[in-house]
Amino acid sequence: MVEKLFVKWIPRIKAFIKQANEFRIKSNMVAIIGGYFICVLIILIVCGVININYSLQYHKEQKILAVTRSVNQAAISIRKELESIYKMSDTLYEESDLIIKRNSTKNLDDINNELDTITKPVFKLRKDISGMSIYGPEDYMFSLANLYSPYYFLSGTKSRYDELIAQKKDDVMLIRSENDMLGQSMLAVKFYLTGVLEPKYTIIALEKNWEANRELFKELGLAENGSIVLTNDVREILMFFRKENAIGDEDLIRRGKFTGDLMKTSGMLETQAHGEDKYIFYDRSVGSGCTLFYVADSNLFLHQEHGEYYVIILASLLLLLITFVVIILFIKYIYRPITNVESALHAIVNGETDLKLKNIQEKSEKHPMYDNLNSLIIRLKQLIDSEYTAGIMKKQAEIDALQSQINPHFLYNTLESIRGQAIVQGVSGIEKMVKAMADIFRYSITNKNAMVTLEEEIKNIDNYLNIQQFRFNNKFIVIKELEEDTLSCLIPKLTLQPLVENTIIHGLETKPGKGTIKISSELTIDSIIIRVEDDGVGIDQQTLELINTSLAGNTGVRHEDSSRIGLGLNNINQRIKLIFGDRYGLHVYSMKDICTIIELRVPKTSR
Repeated sequence: MVEKLFVKWIPRIKAFIKQANEFRIKSNMVAIIGGYFICVLIILIVCGVININYSLQYHKEQKILAVTRSVNQAAISIRKELESIYKMSDTLYEESDLIIKRNSTKNLDDINNELDTITKPVFKLRKDISGMSIYGPEDYMFSLANLYSPYYFLSGTKSRYDELIAQKKDDVMLIRSENDMLGQSMLAVKFYLTGVLEPKYTIIALEKNWEANRELFKELGLAENGSIVLTNDVREILMFFRKENAIGDEDLIRRGKFTGDLMKTSGMLETQAHGEDKYIFYDRSVGSGCTLFYVADSNLFLHQEHGEYYVIILASLLLLLITFVVIILFIKYIYRPITNVESALHAIVNGETDLKLKNIQEKSEKHPMYDNLNSLIIRLKQLIDSEYTAGIMKKQAEIDALQSQINPHFLYNTLESIRGQAIVQGVSGIEKMVKAMADIFRYSITNKNAMVTLEEEIKNIDNYLNIQQFRFNNKFIVIKELEEDTLSCLIPKLTLQPLVENTIIHGLETKPGKGTIKISSELTIDSIIIRVEDDGVGIDQQTLELINTSLAGNTGVRHEDSSRIGLGLNNINQRIKLIFGDRYGLHVYSMKDICTIIELRVPKTSR
C-alpha cells in the first residue's frame, strides 16, 4: 500500500516542483505586479500630458483669437477717433479761414479772440484734444489751448510751418507731439491747399491725448496684460501704454526687424527680446499709414481656469489609489499564498521533508491550501522514510542472494577440476590447484560487500585462470592490457570472475584447438571500462539481442539454450545497477564464430 501511494504521488509532486522552478513563480509575480503598476502609471502620465498639452494649446489658440479681436476693436476705435479728428479739423479750417480772410486788416489779437470763440464749443465736447495750432503761408500762426482739457498744450511756433511742409507726404499726417515724454499725445496734421498759381497750404494741427482712451483698452483686456503701441508710417511712436515691469517693448517696436512680416492687415508674430519670448499682435486697419501694436509676453497664456487640471489630478490619484488597493489584495490573497507554497516546495526539493513552515501557519493568513500542503508534507515524509528503509533492505537482500548464487557455482566447478586432474595426472600439480583454490575461497568469503581495487580483482582472476588452465590443459592464452591509472580504481568484489568464467564455458570450451582471453581496461572522463574478450564460437544475432535486452531491462532471459546465455552475466549486471544505478552495467558484443566482448562500465572511484 505504501509503495503504491509513493509511486502515485511522488511523480506528481516532482512534476509540479519542476514546473514551479521553470516558471519562477515569485519573480514572475513581482514582474506582473510591477509591470501592471508601471503600465497604469505610464498611462496616467501620458494621458495627463496629452490632456494638459491639448488644453494649453487650445487655451493658447483661444487667447490669440481673443487678443486679435480686442486689438482689432481697438484699431477700429482709433480709426474712428482719427476720422472724427479730421472732420473736426475740416470744420475748424472752414471757420478759421473765413475769420482770417475777413479780418486780414485787423490785428492778430482780434483774430485770435474770434478763433477762440468758435473753438470753445468744439473743445468743450473733445476734452482729449489739448489744443490746436493754425499755420498759414503768409507767415502767420495761431495756437489755441483747450481750457476744458486737463492735458498740457505746448503752443506752436512760426518755424514749425516749414518743418511740417518738409515732412508732408499726403494731405494728412500723424506725428508725435514735441512736448510728449510719455508717449500719450500726438499731432493730427492736415494740409489745406490755398494757393492757385503756386502750392500754398494752410495747416491745421490738433493735439490728441490718448490718456482718455486708457479705459477703452482696459475694457478690451489689453491694458493689464501687455504694452499698446501706435506708430505712423515711419515707425514713429504716436501712443504708448506700457505694461507694468515691461522693459524694452517700445524699442522692440521702434527698432523691430519684422516690417517685412506685416503682410496681412492683422496678425501675430513671435520673437525674442531681453531673453524672453514676445508675442506681437498688429492691426494695420487704423488708417493714415498707422499700425496698432500689442506686445505681450508668455504670461499672456497662463491659464487662469484650473478646473480641468484638478479633475485630471483627482482622477489620477483615485486610479492610483484603486491600483494600490488591488495590488495589496493581490499580494495578500494570491501572491503570498503562492510564494509560501513555492518556498515549501523548494524546501522539499532541498531535502527538508521534516517541516511545517511557519509562514504557512500564520493566523492572519489561513488558507485551505496550507493545511493540505502540510498534510502532504507529513505523508510524503512517511512515504520517503518507508521507501528508503525498504529499498536498503531490498538491495542488501539482492546482493546477498546474487553472491550466494555465484560462490557455490564456482566452488563446484573448481572441485570438479581438481577431481579430474587427480584422475588423469595422479598427484602432480594438485598442490598448486589447491593453493589457488584456497586463495580464491579466502578472497570470496571475506567482506563480501566490499569494494576492491581492479588490481586486487585481477589477482583473484589470475588464481581462477591457473585452476582453469589445469582443467582445460592450457587450452587458452591470456592477454592483459590494463591501463596503469585503472588499477587503483574501485569495483565490487567478485565482478570479473563470472565474466571470465562465461568466456571460458560459452566461448572457448567447445572451440577446437586453443583460444585467447584478453582482459583490458581504460578510463573515460567519469567511468572505467573493463573488457573481457575471447575468440571463441561467438553468439548468434538473435541470442545476442536477447542478452542485451535482458541486461538493459534487468529482466531474466528465456531462451531454448539458456545455458549459453549464462546466469553469471545477469547476476553481475543487476548487482552493478543496484549499487551504481541504471547508467552502469554490462553490454555484450559478438560475431558468430569470430569473437565475443563483454564490456563492464562502473563509475571512476578510487580508495
